[in-house]
Amino acid sequence: MRYLLSLKCFQTCPCRRSKFAPHPKYSVNHDLSVASTGSIVIPCRAQICFYGVSPTPSQGCRLLRFVGIFYKIRNKLPSMILKSIYFAFVHPHLLYGIELYANTSSSHLSNLETLNNKLLRILQNKPYNSPSKELYVEYNTLSIPDMHTQQILMLVHKFIYHKHCLPIVFSNYFELNIDVHKYDTRESNDLHVTAINKNYGKISIKHKSNILWNKLPNAVKGYSSIKSFNKRLKAFLQSPTDTFQ
Repeated sequence: MRYLLSLKCFQTCPCRRSKFAPHPKYSVNHDLSVASTGSIVIPCRAQICFYGVSPTPSQGCRLLRFVGIFYKIRNKLPSMILKSIYFAFVHPHLLYGIELYANTSSSHLSNLETLNNKLLRILQNKPYNSPSKELYVEYNTLSIPDMHTQQILMLVHKFIYHKHCLPIVFSNYFELNIDVHKYDTRESNDLHVTAINKNYGKISIKHKSNILWNKLPNAVKGYSSIKSFNKRLKAFLQSPTDTFQ
């Protein structure tokens, strides 16, 4: 598991030299809770919470090369084929490691979001000033922040309903209120939120997952099926009544 986390962190290393610069070097110390090089933090134990890092520069490099290609093919292929091309070549790059790299401020994601919106406008033949919300609705997909929310809520859902699907390191990752105290309250089945005073702790995946899951309507988180829950969650995130905003 720790090697997988290390690989994900390698794919999400921040680099301050340029917007789309090569990866910096990194190292993993298996004897410590975390190993860091500069601003790169690599979790090595299950108890360590995930913290946000900037999007990988190579993501921008990989997606930037599609701009010219998409301009050339958008008038030569049907819209359904163009949609399939987006989900085959662009969407996987955005989804991989999004639990880590998107757990940061919006300013760190702005370049990647702008590039993604540009690719969607090219494929959909939309003008440059078209609302970005329409682009995601057209392809039935989510923005980068919403995909980040979706993935960490999927982690909580699997923990509650399908714990056997998760690695053993996540067996005690979350706590329910009923496991902490025996009072019968309306929030007994909610996740227990630990008081955190530091802003650094508030952006940990564990803390964010607790907050987001407790805010999720019961009509959405009541589905035990992974497929049904993912479908309802996606519709909820696309709706204008999204309470996460």
